Amino acid sequence: MDRGAKKAAKPDDIVRKIFSERFPHGASVIETSGRGFLCGLRALRESVQAQEIFSTVSVDELQKIAKSPELQAFETETKGHARKNTSNFYID
Repeated sequence: MDRGAKKAAKPDDIVRKIFSERFPHGASVIETSGRGFLCGLRALRESVQAQEIFSTVSVDELQKIAKSPELQAFETETKGHARKNTSNFYID
């Protein structure tokens, strides 16, 4: 083994680096409203905004994504792993 070769980064180290880049001041709790049972969409929107991943997406836009033909096809392909849900953004 070449002594000058760098060791591969451990997965935990990679995750810590990404977390530190996305949250330079650490994690914090972001309160969201549960009105209309849309707390999941609001939490997703607030998280994306806090991480400055891309411009803020509205809850209405997230609902359109959730009801899109592409997502419906994904839910069909997963054969029961994704749940039918008209209010929340469910993809895990």
